[in-house]
Amino acid sequence: GRWKAASDREWLMSSRFFRMVARSLATEYFRAGFTDGVWLLGDLGDAWNYEASLTNGLRTSTRRAFDLDDNFGVAATFSVDPLGSYGPGEQDYAYNCTPVVRIGGSVAFDKSDDRSDAGFPLGDDGFLRLSDGTRLSDVGALAPGVRLLGDRVLKGSIDWGVKYRGWSFSGEYFVRSIHDLVADGALPVEELYDYGFHVAGGVFLRPKRFDVNARMSQVSGLFGDGFEYSLGCNYYWGNGKRDGKLADRVNKWSFDVAEIKGSPTSSTPADYLAGDDGVMFRTQVQVGF
Repeated sequence: GRWKAASDREWLMSSRFFRMVARSLATEYFRAGFTDGVWLLGDLGDAWNYEASLTNGLRTSTRRAFDLDDNFGVAATFSVDPLGSYGPGEQDYAYNCTPVVRIGGSVAFDKSDDRSDAGFPLGDDGFLRLSDGTRLSDVGALAPGVRLLGDRVLKGSIDWGVKYRGWSFSGEYFVRSIHDLVADGALPVEELYDYGFHVAGGVFLRPKRFDVNARMSQVSGLFGDGFEYSLGCNYYWGNGKRDGKLADRVNKWSFDVAEIKGSPTSSTPADYLAGDDGVMFRTQVQVGF
């Protein structure tokens, strides 16, 4: 079917359970995407969860069939809850009386080759970017007048989270190597290495009703650094019961404000634009039924 390539914790999390209105800057830069293929997922006992995917690539759902090369994208992720069920989302909506912890990791590999005969020279569909926001598939991205024809992408991440008595802390660290670069001219580099992270924390000032959160995110690479600093809050108007009424953590009003410095990516859902600097205000009403 068509789903998310099985990599990157915040990317795989449902948007219903975010701390902020949208995902972090680092996740939007490093994440995989929707693609077509096969998935294997399940549990290993009560504590361990896994998911793996074998797909046309890491982000190919918008591509036409004849634009695709013959290579597969491979991704896998796991998580473990050693102290009991971590539950959905990052915040401690359940108000756990004993600490719960989640530890996880993800890995993904993708191989793209020249398909200029079909009018699309690089199989990444433009989602791979340099740390200054330039699309890797753009002519001149790495050298004047030179177009990249092929690459190999290997990336990984580790993630963690803690919840206890309304408090919550979480984070994810990313690394990515883009290597075996093939182009129609000489390149000044043989490999591109990027890394980044997001860390966040929050607390319910009123259990199951109102929380406040803070987040920092960074992306670093050969072409510069990008940062995000965010503060936000959520007001939950449900009664916390499954009785057919608007209830639980899904039904909420959210607001956040973020300072962006040198955005390395563009994302329509998150309102990021490559190269942006400034302060962004976002608000959202979410209804689930």
